[in-house]
Amino acid sequence: MRLPEKYRFEQFKSRTDYTFRRRGSNMEQVDTALKAYWLAVGRNHRAGQITGLLEIVKQGHIWLALKKDKNDASVTGMFKTRWDEITQLSQSAIESAAALANAVRTMERNKARHAPPPGGAGGGPGRPALRPLDAAYKVERDMYKATRQNPISMTTVHENVHGMLNEDSMSYDAAAAAKYGSLEVLSKPSRDLTPADMIKIEEIMKKVEKDNAKTRGFQAFQRHVVFLDRCTRLPYIAIVVSGRLMRSDGVTAWSGAELPYAMDGYGNLFIEGAGIVGNKQTQRFNHSSLLAGKEVTCAGILNIEGGLLLKINTNSGHYKPTGADLYQAVLELEAQGVDLSRTVPTINVADMCSYTTTITELKNLRGMFTPAHRDFYNPRAPRPATPVTGAPGAATGGAATGTPTPR
Repeated sequence: MRLPEKYRFEQFKSRTDYTFRRRGSNMEQVDTALKAYWLAVGRNHRAGQITGLLEIVKQGHIWLALKKDKNDASVTGMFKTRWDEITQLSQSAIESAAALANAVRTMERNKARHAPPPGGAGGGPGRPALRPLDAAYKVERDMYKATRQNPISMTTVHENVHGMLNEDSMSYDAAAAAKYGSLEVLSKPSRDLTPADMIKIEEIMKKVEKDNAKTRGFQAFQRHVVFLDRCTRLPYIAIVVSGRLMRSDGVTAWSGAELPYAMDGYGNLFIEGAGIVGNKQTQRFNHSSLLAGKEVTCAGILNIEGGLLLKINTNSGHYKPTGADLYQAVLELEAQGVDLSRTVPTINVADMCSYTTTITELKNLRGMFTPAHRDFYNPRAPRPATPVTGAPGAATGGAATGTPTPR
């Protein structure tokens, strides 16, 4: 989707530079195209990236054509290095441009499906109601909008900061407040935290890390959560080819179990599985990462085999989607031509309950399952020894795979 980091201009230049000779006008044309591409990347300009990639291919091929008579088996040194580097750069640019074009084409097509009818008002047919971040995580999005940088992870705050102060005998007393910061910030409800509060909390995290490193070799907190912008999330998109979910190259099928997903308001499906961006030791990747904390149609976990969608659920602590949200997501996938013939949907609800159903029943009930439904399963209550006749699917007790419920 994007050129590898080794093709950042300075790195490319260092590998292809003569020590005491200028680069030459033809090489400078390749340089100019490469710099223009990375400028477009920095500006999150998709059209500029595609144009830049095509220009890299063009200038690379011009250089190779001009130099082809010099290239033979006996050639070594910097010329050979340049030949190989430009050949590989051109091939990488072709692959990146094709993948980027596939992703953009998918997004534009999905957006067009929701366009208002000519002369009409409102969204197009099937426009879903969107699900915002749960109130306990809303401050992550607020921080991102304010700084355009990866925000402090509320999951880490819930698990490590609040948990450590409450469970490791560092209670909210005057001594703890004096040592680790403002008592007011630490005891403030998650939904009321502001970006300014989060900066103070991060300072507390640093102090706790430092103290624990001295006493028990404590590792650093995963203080931040990765948020993907509109360009860096493109490698995570799924495009539909003959009913299967494919990666952006249009050839490689998505496959894997327990893959987090998030679907935006136009039905674009983004899946975690393209490789973590950032440092896994100090950063988290959550459902909120895929759309930078924006509202979603639905979010949860997928199982995919060779591009075939086998399971889809609503297990996301960051968004807490409902059966109605999953219903909307299924309608979006169906409209895009996804093969749902083997798909088993599961709705995750409060207290680790879940309801496994069928696509047909999910659509018939529009996702509106309640505890009164004949096959609703609550693991806290005794389960009948004999399943109800005609049950549409085996109900399962959901194991926690998403973000823990905030403390």
